[in-house]
Amino acid sequence: MFRKIFLRIYFIIVHPAREWRVLAEEERESEHFYSSYFHPLLGLIALAAFLGSVFSSRSVETALKLSILEFVVYFAGFYLSSFLLKKIMERSCAGAHTERIPYFAVYASSPVYLISIITSLFGSGSQAVYFFLPYTAYIIWEGASNYMGIEEEKQIRFSGASTLLLLLIPYLIYFIIKKFMLIT
Repeated sequence: MFRKIFLRIYFIIVHPAREWRVLAEEERESEHFYSSYFHPLLGLIALAAFLGSVFSSRSVETALKLSILEFVVYFAGFYLSSFLLKKIMERSCAGAHTERIPYFAVYASSPVYLISIITSLFGSGSQAVYFFLPYTAYIIWEGASNYMGIEEEKQIRFSGASTLLLLLIPYLIYFIIKKFMLIT
C-alpha cells in the first residue's frame, strides 16, 4: 500500500501531465481513495512528526503533540481547501468536474505532504526541500486542464486560487493551532 502511495507521489511530481491524465481515466470510489491513499498518507505524516521529534531528543509528550498537530493541520487543511475550491468552481468554472475536487486537492498537495514528511524526519538540515514548494503550482496547473477539465481561459485563475489555497491553508492552520497548543 505505501509503495503505491509513494509511486503515485513520484509520478505526480516527475510526470504531472501524464499522471493527471491517468488519474482522470481511473474510476474512483471515495471510500477506497480515503482508506488506501489519503488516510495512510496522513498517518505517515503523523508518524514522521512523532519519530522526528523523538529522535531530536524531545520528550514523548512533545512528540505526541507535534504528531497530532501535523495530522490535524493536513486533515483540516484538506477539508477546508476542498470546500473553498468547490465554491470557487461553482462560481467560475461551470462544466468542470466538481466531483473530482477532493481527489484533486489531495493529489495536488502530495508534494506538500512529502516535504512535511522529509522535514519532520530529518529536521532543520532538510529545509532546502522547501525550494521545491513552488513546483506545486506547476502540478496544479497541469491538473487543472488534464484532470479537472478547466477551460484554458479560466485555467490561470483557477490554478492561482488553488495554489494559494492548497499551500497557505495548512500553514495558516498550523500557525493558529500552534499558538494555542503551547508546543516548545
